[in-house]
Amino acid sequence: MLSEYILKNPGAEYRGMPFWAWNTDLEEEQLVRQISVFKEMGFGGFYMHPRVGLKTPYLSDKFLEAVEICVKEAKRNGLYAGLYDEDRWPSGYGGGSVTKHPGYRATHLLFTQTPYEESNIGENPDYKPNFAVGVRTDRGILAKVYDVILDKTGYLKEYRVIRKDECASGIKWYAYIEENPIHSWYNEGAYVDVMNKEAIDLFIKNTHEIYKSCLGEEFGKVIPSVFTDEPHMIFMTNFSEPFDGTDQFLPWTPKIQEEGEQRYALSLLDRLPELFWEKRSGDESVRYVYHELLSDLFEKAYSQNIGDWCKENGINFTGHYLFEETLFMQNRSGGDMMRMYRDMDEPGMDLLFDDVAVTTGKQIQSIIHQYGKKGGMSEAYGGTNWGFEFRDYKFQSDWQAALGITKRVPHLAWMSMKGEAKRDWPASIFYQSPWYREFRYLEDYFARVNFLLTQGEAQGKIGVIHPLESYWLLFGPESQTGERCKKMDDDFKLLATELVSHQIEFDYLDEALMQELYHDGKSFGEMKYEVILVPELINVRRSTVKILQEYERSGGQVFFLKYRPAFLEGKMTEDLLENCGKVIPFQREEVLKLFRSCSKVVMSDREHGWISDMMVQTRSLPEGKIVFFAPAVKRPHDAENVRKDYAVEIDGDYTVYQVDLFRGSLSVCDAEYSAGKTTAYPEYYEGNELMLYCLQKGMFLQYAAEKIRPDEEEGIWEKAEIPEACGYALSEKNVLLLDKAEFALCGEEYHAEEEILRIDERLRCRLGYRKRDYTMVQPYMYPVSEKKAALKLRYRIFSETEIENIEIGMEDMDLESLTFNGEAAEKTGDWYIDEAVRVYSLGSVKKGENILELRIGYTENTDLEAMYLLGGFGVYSDGKNIRLSTLNKELRFGSIVDQGLAFYGGNISYHVKVHVASGKMRLRVPYYRGACIAVEIDGKRHRDFIICPPYELLIDDLENGMHDVAIVLLGLRFNTLGHLHDRNDKDFISSHPMLWRLKDESWTDFYHFTEIGIMKKPEIYILNK
Repeated sequence: MLSEYILKNPGAEYRGMPFWAWNTDLEEEQLVRQISVFKEMGFGGFYMHPRVGLKTPYLSDKFLEAVEICVKEAKRNGLYAGLYDEDRWPSGYGGGSVTKHPGYRATHLLFTQTPYEESNIGENPDYKPNFAVGVRTDRGILAKVYDVILDKTGYLKEYRVIRKDECASGIKWYAYIEENPIHSWYNEGAYVDVMNKEAIDLFIKNTHEIYKSCLGEEFGKVIPSVFTDEPHMIFMTNFSEPFDGTDQFLPWTPKIQEEGEQRYALSLLDRLPELFWEKRSGDESVRYVYHELLSDLFEKAYSQNIGDWCKENGINFTGHYLFEETLFMQNRSGGDMMRMYRDMDEPGMDLLFDDVAVTTGKQIQSIIHQYGKKGGMSEAYGGTNWGFEFRDYKFQSDWQAALGITKRVPHLAWMSMKGEAKRDWPASIFYQSPWYREFRYLEDYFARVNFLLTQGEAQGKIGVIHPLESYWLLFGPESQTGERCKKMDDDFKLLATELVSHQIEFDYLDEALMQELYHDGKSFGEMKYEVILVPELINVRRSTVKILQEYERSGGQVFFLKYRPAFLEGKMTEDLLENCGKVIPFQREEVLKLFRSCSKVVMSDREHGWISDMMVQTRSLPEGKIVFFAPAVKRPHDAENVRKDYAVEIDGDYTVYQVDLFRGSLSVCDAEYSAGKTTAYPEYYEGNELMLYCLQKGMFLQYAAEKIRPDEEEGIWEKAEIPEACGYALSEKNVLLLDKAEFALCGEEYHAEEEILRIDERLRCRLGYRKRDYTMVQPYMYPVSEKKAALKLRYRIFSETEIENIEIGMEDMDLESLTFNGEAAEKTGDWYIDEAVRVYSLGSVKKGENILELRIGYTENTDLEAMYLLGGFGVYSDGKNIRLSTLNKELRFGSIVDQGLAFYGGNISYHVKVHVASGKMRLRVPYYRGACIAVEIDGKRHRDFIICPPYELLIDDLENGMHDVAIVLLGLRFNTLGHLHDRNDKDFISSHPMLWRLKDESWTDFYHFTEIGIMKKPEIYILNK
């Protein structure tokens, strides 16, 4: 029976564990203080994640002491402390320690028409960070030379292996085996060969074993898991068209040639041209073998290797791999994702930005179901930017929960925003956000969802064979195979989306795993499927053929979409599966009709029928079911979200309770019963989730349920008058962003005003300093610079009036002097937004032009950053010109940007006076741009928040009389900390570090603000009896 206590007070195991960005010096006082913030925010723990800006050497004694401090403090607070297995990411190179060894670096095969002797790439080839793209180095080993002849249409006609000095009849191609070069991102090392077990053994020795030596007694206790992040192979490339002639790159490892010969009696190097060009022979076995070997070697060397170590040492293995989303991306760099997930205790995904990735979630959920794992993990919210609202966080977590994600790793909580750290994939879901204290309300909600969806057993009667291995055969020139590749990927996404949006629960069946999973006729691991769907596969394994035939003989139904496969492990085979199953058209209505009978829970609209935009997860309990619905499509924020007349049909006879996930309470739903089915009528508003607890008839809750809608008292709800503008209060001082300055080195005239990061880039280039951006070497890797240049910065600030008590917030920039209108500034001891931004008192702003001047001892280690003018002024801007003036006494409902708060990112309380005669009031705020809405009555905060539909609060405990109602907009910091010189509107809802360093047309000198505020007048209704 469902525990009322846990539902109301879910424990740490159901709560999020954010990435805690270790991006500065690790000091005990700060570590302990910030752990208390995680607890205050309602999180269950944290992952200690080295990030850009780390100043304490990775895995040094001091670093490990910091980890031990955090583990002890987490234990004292009832939290978990998770380990992260790398310095930054992707995992595997051990902070550079692994790839110092010859033969352990990421390796690729270079396929080229240009031999080394004729190449002119230079000493420093172009190389993208944190992403192992093949880079030509001309420092490899010649493996083979080929004479390749294509026919007129670009198909491979013939080829042969020749000597280097031999003339070719066609085009001469060279195959070199190269290691990727070093890069600053890898601390002047390189990425690792993830298919080389010896390399990963060393990674485990240099990372996991070190943690075990000092913290092993807490493995599986305070330290529940170790997180691995984005391991991957070199990115695979192909020709744009057959006669392309450009250099191509393939993931490679020394062992792959030997494995091909031993397992398949096939020399990949001898038959290499068959990978790159299409043939007319119907034999694609080289492509099949190559991709199978990549997937197998990657899985065994990395995923299985680390997974086995974690099992032996009593700690969970979690994390995610790079490029999980599409067949294209998996094929190019990731291998077979579902094989990798098998080795994890908590298989995970990564979702950057505000997207919906049904196939990624389904891949994870399928492995969870089949292998009986407790739940999946998501590294969520990365790069969603400073404009992400509570309803956005909720939507992202809801749909992922419906697809089996019950472990959330919010990305990211900055230890510091000093220097480059403030551009590290914001927002910071931590104390730098003005709403961090209120986040517990949302975290309690997520914890209740996760608690409920880890109860009982999964339901699902449909297996869908994953098409990845068919996709392998389409690796050819883009002009010849691109259209087929895109269609297979599009259909892969379309089928999954249509099924889940119609509440049809299914699992993917990975061909490499089917053989070990299959047993007892229709069972695959922990799941039993009544139907298997084969979705436009062109290729199958021998083991898949055998299983499908046996499955059908055991009473299972097999359906092929459009056609049966024609290739058997890469070779065309006649009459393959000819006598197995039934072919059906890939038509939406046909497929949905076929599988509706397998759905034990269906949501419908009385007016329009079967709902086509809601996902479902059903859990079977001894006493009944848990049913969770989540939107499959995000609703616009400014929509009138109305109550929907939805019905939920459930097989069986149940008393149905609707769960209020914000309060942890249950309410009885109206229901009808007919022909062994229950039809429940919940209270549902468009865009929301719906959680139902279905108790078998004759069983009873052990605690009191509530009514969905309390009995309506007699009386009339009358709309209160609210003015167009009202008094308000700010939670922090108003701010003017100072990110443009005139500048001069000692003895020079001032240069014209320029944006501060551009000044920094110009000066570093001129002075020969090391570059400073997101890809830089970690600060702990280089010594404190002795070289110093005298730098002056000058800011001109125009004000229409005199304003007192002005302050400046700034980071430590090796400051030598700071003056305002010629007077020295004084440090106050306060900080703004982040502890790294220290506050100085400047005195008063005078009417007219004001001069702020800094003198800096500018070194290679200096973080030249924007500053923040603070005070009780108004800031007005047309996007280009900025002026200070008096702050408005009242605020209109609408955007605050043009009301003197252009750069403001804190909370705002809108105050209105309301007379209440009955003690009851309804407040509705559907149109806002902010994190969410809080409400205070006469200075007392209401327990609930306005986040999602119906955007309404019922306040029923008021004394009769006049009340001060504060409608509190929790703020967003985009206009303070965002990439305001990015001219692309779409970047408001996503973010990555380089958006602050745009070039050419992408950059604008204007400030590109986003709207913040209560956008339309709220509605208040008073009950008059």
